[in-house]
Amino acid sequence: MNIQKIFFLNKFCVFREERQYLHSTDIFNQLKHFFKNKKIKNFEIIFKKKITNYPYLIISSNPNFKIKNTYYISLSYTKNNKKYFGYIYQSRNKIFLTKKYNEKKFQEKIKFTKKSIFIPNNTNFDFIQRITSGAMKFLKDKNTMNNRGKWYLVRLKVKHFIKLDNKNFIKINSLKSKENANFFSIYYKKKIGEMLFLKK
Repeated sequence: MNIQKIFFLNKFCVFREERQYLHSTDIFNQLKHFFKNKKIKNFEIIFKKKITNYPYLIISSNPNFKIKNTYYISLSYTKNNKKYFGYIYQSRNKIFLTKKYNEKKFQEKIKFTKKSIFIPNNTNFDFIQRITSGAMKFLKDKNTMNNRGKWYLVRLKVKHFIKLDNKNFIKINSLKSKENANFFSIYYKKKIGEMLFLKK
């Protein structure tokens, strides 16, 4: 059984603004950097717990390999018609560095309807920043009656990694909405993925 253990790079292990946990966008971009291969398909990631220390990834192609239940994130994907499974744990080394994350100018460009988010291509934000920040702005604006708790991305699915490097116009549709949960579909003309946010 082939098992890989990969530590996150320092440049992806930096807290954003006042957040005292590793942001989902940095985790996703680290994974994207790991994979590099554009043939990654059917990617799914589930965020279970916040990461505050330097993380590492365990990957295997065996769905039955033994894992510790202390993992913080689980993921799966297909590469060259073979399915892989991954789990992210955190080490004992704490993350101390922070960086700026100014979403306001980006979010001012976003347009809403009752159920849709329209994200333009004239931005320096990358794919994961555009969809998460766009969804967060939508959720905050549409849930003014209940300000208790905070929204978190808990699940993301992407059909093809090869589509994630362009700066095309993105449309996100809110399909299932409850007070503490919201399910989205993501489109580049055609549907390319899904997101689930929960308020905790």
